[in-house]
Amino acid sequence: MPPRMIEVEAHGRDVPGEGDGLRFGLRFADGTEVAQDDETGLRGGIGPILFRFESSTSSGPEPSVDIVMRLWAWPLPPPGRVALTCS
Repeated sequence: MPPRMIEVEAHGRDVPGEGDGLRFGLRFADGTEVAQDDETGLRGGIGPILFRFESSTSSGPEPSVDIVMRLWAWPLPPPGRVALTCS
């Protein structure tokens, strides 16, 4: 079975040099939560983990940047709703 991807378009404003930009997380139907780039689940070997594995940026004449990002989550979530959070 091919991997399932979630495509998200998110807009944010960040002052250059301050903060880390947009950060994503998942909340599974069983209440489990995972934050982007949190290695706790990886160190324990049981997950969950959520990593950015691909991204690209582009900018134009305005002081804004477009970012395309792909996230990888492991293991697959349990049946039910999955909530995507962005901060």
